[in-house]
Amino acid sequence: MKIKVAKELFVGIRNSDAVGWAVGYNNTTKKGKADQDKVERWCGKGMTKVIVNEPIDGFEIDKSVSRYSTSNKVWRIKDPRGFILEISTSNMEMLLNNCTMENGVVKGKCVWGVSNKMALLPESHPEFDNIVNEQSTTSKFLTPSKLKSGMILRKNTGEKIQYIGKVCYYGVTATTRASGGRNKWGGIGYNWHIKSINKSPAIVHLYKFIKEDSRLETYGFQKTLKAHLIEEGKEVEFTQEELDNAHKTRRIYCNGNFREYRFFLRKEETEFTHDDKKAFTPSGEEIYEVTR
Repeated sequence: MKIKVAKELFVGIRNSDAVGWAVGYNNTTKKGKADQDKVERWCGKGMTKVIVNEPIDGFEIDKSVSRYSTSNKVWRIKDPRGFILEISTSNMEMLLNNCTMENGVVKGKCVWGVSNKMALLPESHPEFDNIVNEQSTTSKFLTPSKLKSGMILRKNTGEKIQYIGKVCYYGVTATTRASGGRNKWGGIGYNWHIKSINKSPAIVHLYKFIKEDSRLETYGFQKTLKAHLIEEGKEVEFTQEELDNAHKTRRIYCNGNFREYRFFLRKEETEFTHDDKKAFTPSGEEIYEVTR
């Protein structure tokens, strides 16, 4: 989840129950003005105000409520400045894991983050400084020339990654035929007959996702990588064999999908010939050949 910590919030507050809706305050763009119009319509005859969004003490847990349409639960948080905002269950879990609670009061300073939903961020969270500080830097993202192997980065989409380096991307044109068997995921097994491979590769940035709750190493790549630096890290050694194994075990992630058989990644530029054969066989039934 991508979270932005706006310097100021535009808050609309209903008269009936003091529940509010907040957006980042920006009176200079069409989107900012449109967001503020939505808040004003939502709160009706209630009040609106602009507040400085900085870490403060005194947030209280009010109660949980369910959505009528989805039954999803949200939690209402009392802001000491006189209004209530709603956060997700995952945000509440993060607060419980990183804060001390006393009689419903969150101990320590917190600040509001803005994403699809509001999020309350405690200063005690280990990533607090990275989330807040990365948005106040003059240069938002590292330029390609500044990217170094081993760097720990946070992508513009919010994921934490370790940068591996530049690799060569070869697109593949292939035909498929059902093999008659089943792959290990229960689907139909296919023989992929590669008709052509790009002679000139595209250069892409390869990285590894950092997820504390995942046992499987997952890699991704992008032609243009937008990310902030968290720490320098140590240079990563990465062999072609490891790259091939990442393909075989469905660990390469691209454009929202695991699609490792529609391309080849190579550490260096490679000349493919008619006799080249690539056998990526996660199930033992899927055979991939160069047939041009």
